Amino acid sequence: MSEVKFISPETLEQAVDVYTKSSKEGKTKILAGGTDLLVQIRSGISQPDTIIDIKNIKELKEISNDNGSYTIGAAVAGAVLDEEKDFGDNWPGVGSGPRCESSLYSFSLSVGKKSIIPNLL
Repeated sequence: MSEVKFISPETLEQAVDVYTKSSKEGKTKILAGGTDLLVQIRSGISQPDTIIDIKNIKELKEISNDNGSYTIGAAVAGAVLDEEKDFGDNWPGVGSGPRCESSLYSFSLSVGKKSIIPNLL
C-alpha cells in the first residue's frame, strides 16, 4: 500500500472541500468510528489514498432531542449515544445496536440514514 494522506478537518465545510478535491485524485474514505475501515484496510478490501477523519467536527458529534425525535451526528460514538438521557426509553432497540455490533453500517441501517453529506459512508 502506498502512502495514505490522513486529514482531520475541524469544520463541515473543510470536510466537504477536502472530500471533493481528494475524491477526484483517488480513492477517499471517511473515518468516523474506524472499526470497519481499519478492518477493510488490513484485509486488503479497501486501499484508500486519503482518509478524512470527521471526529473533530463539532456538529457531527452532536445529538439533539426534539420531543423524542433524535438527530444523531455521523461521528457520535455508540457509547456516547448509549449514555444520552432518555434515548433508550424513546428508541430501545437502537441504543443496544452499537453495543452488539461494532459496525457503523449496521448502526446507520438501524436508525435510517439521513446524511448531510451524501455518499460519504
